[in-house]
Amino acid sequence: MKLQVKQLDTATTNTIAFALEMYAVYVSQINENRADTYRELAVMFRHSIPLLVSEAYSEKGGNHGL
Repeated sequence: MKLQVKQLDTATTNTIAFALEMYAVYVSQINENRADTYRELAVMFRHSIPLLVSEAYSEKGGNHGL
């Protein structure tokens, strides 16, 4: 199995971090401790180099995980 690694661009990273922050606001009404977890994830996401890792298949065929 080969892995394909792609660095996420700034716009994508900011979008995911924003979604985490908005979810933290929503969850804070239910559980403030859980909201803190999502806020921390958003900060870590903004200040890291996020990578998307997926399986890469060859063009020659194979079962492609089926």
